[in-house]
Amino acid sequence: MASCRNIWGRFIRCRPDAKLGTALNLFRSTFHRDGSVTVWDVYDQRWRRFRRRLPDEISASLDKLERGRIERHFERHASI
Repeated sequence: MASCRNIWGRFIRCRPDAKLGTALNLFRSTFHRDGSVTVWDVYDQRWRRFRRRLPDEISASLDKLERGRIERHFERHASI
């Protein structure tokens, strides 16, 4: 992962081919140590935190790479 700056000048982790200021960086999911994930809900226009799995409508709004990352995170923390 490359280091990029967001629109406020703070360092964030992003893909090397990502352009700054795009939705890819601004609405990137956050993975927590307790096994939960914070995801941008495009329908409610707010951040939501999930502990076991994503609802289908939110999962459908994410790209394939992000869905895969979230599913792998949930699988790794399933025993917690």
